[in-house]
This record gives sequence, C-alpha cells and structure tokens, in this order.
Amino acid sequence: MYGNVIWGEGQNVPISLEMHSEGGKPTEAIILGEFIKQYDITVEILGNCISACSMVLLSSNNRYVHPKAWVGFHASYNKDKNQNVHYESNSLKFHDSNLEKLLKNVGANEAFILQALVKDAWGGFFPSFEELKQAGIANRNTRLHKQTLTIPSYLAD
Repeated sequence: MYGNVIWGEGQNVPISLEMHSEGGKPTEAIILGEFIKQYDITVEILGNCISACSMVLLSSNNRYVHPKAWVGFHASYNKDKNQNVHYESNSLKFHDSNLEKLLKNVGANEAFILQALVKDAWGGFFPSFEELKQAGIANRNTRLHKQTLTIPSYLAD
C-alpha cells in the first residue's frame, strides 16, 4: 500500500500478499492461513508456491495464480536423522487432513485431492494452470496489486 491512509479508512483497503516459496512448515502455514481468512487477504502467486505455501494459497477466498507459476502439492512428511522420509504420525495426518479440507473448500474434486496428497517428498503433484482453474484454486483473473513505475517513498532515500 502506498500513500497516506486516514485513520479509520485503512480497514476498507483491500490487502494482497504476493508469495514465492518452495515450502516450509505446515503448522506455520495453517497459522498464516487463519490470519489470511480473518482479514480477507488476497493471495497472489507469480512464481513458485510449493508444499506449505499451497496451504496458505488455499486459505484465501481470492487467489490469483500467474499462468506460468508453479503450484505444487504433496503429503506432509518428516525426515529422521538419516534423512529417511516418514509419512505416518498424528501431526502429519492432521496437516494432510487440513490440506484435504482446504482443497474441498475451493471445489477440488476427489481425483485432484488424491493427487495433491501424493507421498512424494522429492517431487509431488504440479497441476497445470488449467487444472488449477478447474479445481477452483486459481479464482481471480487479475491481480489486486497494481504495480506502479513510481518508486515507493520508503525506498527513495
């Protein structure tokens, strides 16, 4: 957001969050997702949004995905000290059920959800842009954030 906001008017200004992430921790993604829901923040993906990032994307009511962006899904996993991957624990099941719920909420069908929960820590499921639109994941055609050629005042110095 650029410019001055008069007290009380800021609550009516739409907010967008542009994300580019290879993933992270599902617990933090769930917490960030709750914040996004509470404040009706638009999420915009221009590059990669993989793993936990996809949970953040799905938490928004308004989701812009650039046609060349990569959105990737997979089941939650842990690695032990020898880097062996494990998919079974109560916390991992919780994270996977959260991803499944988010996918159902946006309108993804069962076949899409099964692919999104693939147990593949090194790959995953990377649907095409058309598949993202059909599944209800990409539901905005334009970005909320409008880029400007003017340098923001806080970067001008």
